Amino acid sequence: MSNEDKNILIIDDDVMVADLLGVLLSDRGYQTRVVNSAEAGIREFSQTRFNLVLCDIFMEGMGGLDGITKMRASRAEVPIIAMSAGYNDMTADKALKAAKMIGASGVLAKPFDAKQMLSAVDVFLNKAASEQDEEQS
Repeated sequence: MSNEDKNILIIDDDVMVADLLGVLLSDRGYQTRVVNSAEAGIREFSQTRFNLVLCDIFMEGMGGLDGITKMRASRAEVPIIAMSAGYNDMTADKALKAAKMIGASGVLAKPFDAKQMLSAVDVFLNKAASEQDEEQS
């Protein structure tokens, strides 16, 4: 599977962060869809076959934890990487632990650099591809 065949959904209410992630991944050859709320992310996730999701935790409206729960219930095989810098009294560490508990495949504490993000994406896409290959064998 080439990068062009790998669709990544980016969900982050910080438009600058979301767009930057989209550009970094597109430059690497991935197909990306950027949305700015969990609600929009769930709509996209239900309509398009994504190979991976990057999802912020703290957003207006539903928020990332509820969004991850709904996406996980819909298609458990799709890797979801939760991202957070924390919010108010909730540290990034606590938020990301909560995300892991409800089904996130991996986590990224903000701020992270491009290399960390791209490495996490590669790890989870490769893992998902090898698990799919095993199932088909």
